[in-house]
Amino acid sequence: MPEQPRSLLTLCVRVLASQLLHGPPPAVAEVPEPELVFAIWEEYDRQLQHHPSLKGESGLGALLAFTPVWHPQRLTLGLHLQVPALGLSQLATFGSSLVHLELCVPELLDLSWTTGLPQLQCLSLRGCSLLPGAALEALQPLAQLRALDLVGLPRIDDDAALHLALLPHLEALHLGETQAGDSVVEALTYGRRLAAWAGATGEPLTPEQQRWPRSRLRRLHLGRTRVTAASLSHLMALPDLQFLDLRGCGIWRSALIPLQQHLGLVTLQGALLSASNTLAAPFLVHDAVECCCTTKGDSTPLGHRPADAGVGWNSAGST
Repeated sequence: MPEQPRSLLTLCVRVLASQLLHGPPPAVAEVPEPELVFAIWEEYDRQLQHHPSLKGESGLGALLAFTPVWHPQRLTLGLHLQVPALGLSQLATFGSSLVHLELCVPELLDLSWTTGLPQLQCLSLRGCSLLPGAALEALQPLAQLRALDLVGLPRIDDDAALHLALLPHLEALHLGETQAGDSVVEALTYGRRLAAWAGATGEPLTPEQQRWPRSRLRRLHLGRTRVTAASLSHLMALPDLQFLDLRGCGIWRSALIPLQQHLGLVTLQGALLSASNTLAAPFLVHDAVECCCTTKGDSTPLGHRPADAGVGWNSAGST
């Protein structure tokens, strides 16, 4: 059968999408209808699947072409960038709106570019396999950061301990399948343990001791790390803890009983403690990315996951 004639509108969308793919990017802000803007992106996404070599800088450049009309609150990026810090610094364009970022850039070595995202509350770096623990120091200026997901990053070890402890507003931290050990737990709980010691002894804290944040952690993932039973007494210092995953750490069930009773949690799947089945379900069933923000919706409606080296966002906050 002969191909059905395409409408002029469809042809225009395809041409604009092709310009996004091959450059220079079109003036998306001049497109009159929001529905057409999204149609252009969807067509660009379709064409990109047939040109995998253009993913990376091309994908980020295409995304930035939409900044005059879209101001995403949630964003997922999976890219291969030759100079990651330089490319990602352009995300500051979304600094006033971006709350939730899921990023997979295997070449990423530093996080200095995050200072351009002051509203960021949730950050996932799954797949940033070269990122060293020392790079987390750059996150300290992010006063709104509440959830950090580092699952599976092989270079996150005890060198990250101090940098994680100095993120005072963290409520959820995923360190599963990293090289984090007891030093990380010791640092995360130090501020709380200092406060408890001062309260029990009546001794005043020094100014330096007072600067240690008192952890607000509610969810802590330590499964398949180097954490041992030596950390269990320190974890008792976290009064807000509602979810704790210690699976795969070689800790006996009997050793967890005092911690479980102290925190008022129930045992699920051996070394996983939770306040409820509902709280644990997303991590048991879907291996969900940690999130503490109030934005809703799938941040990747275009079908991309970070490992796909694609770009996507939800329409929340768009204009």
